[in-house]
Amino acid sequence: NLTFDGDLLFIHGSIRYDGINLGTAEGFGEIVTYGSGTLMQGRVYHLTSTNNWSAAHGDNVSGQATGQLAIALGTSVADGMLLRGFARFTGNSPYTQMSQYGEIQYLSPYASNIGQFTKTRPSSSGEMVRIVGYCVNTYADILYFDPDNTFLEID
Repeated sequence: NLTFDGDLLFIHGSIRYDGINLGTAEGFGEIVTYGSGTLMQGRVYHLTSTNNWSAAHGDNVSGQATGQLAIALGTSVADGMLLRGFARFTGNSPYTQMSQYGEIQYLSPYASNIGQFTKTRPSSSGEMVRIVGYCVNTYADILYFDPDNTFLEID
C-alpha cells in the first residue's frame, strides 16, 4: 500500500524485485539526479566536493574510492545515478565477466579500468579495497550495487 499525505510518500509492505526483467542497459533502485559530470553509461562514479560525478577507482586515497558512489544510468546526470539497486549493462565487460552467484565485486584499483569493478580483490600497496556489490544473476549479467561504507587502504 502507498499513502501520500502531500509531502511524504509512505510504503507499507515490501518492495520485491525478481532480478530478471532489466533491459540490456538499465538500473532499478535508489536513483538520484543531482550533481554534474561527463558520464559513461554503466560505469561507477564518486561525488566530488564540488558536486561533480567523477569516475571512481581504487588506486590511491585521493577520494576516488572513499566518497559516495553511484552507477551512471546514461551519459547525463539527468538520466540518473544509481546509489543502490540492480544494474545490467551487457555492453560493459565488468558485468559480463561476473561468473558466480553471490560473488563480491570490488571497485577496480586500476587507473586503466577507471569507473569499473572487478571480482579480484585489490592486493597491492596503496590500493583501496571497497566492495561495490554482488553478482545476483550470471546468465543475465546483473549486479546488485550496494557500495560498502567502509574501505581499506593496503599498506
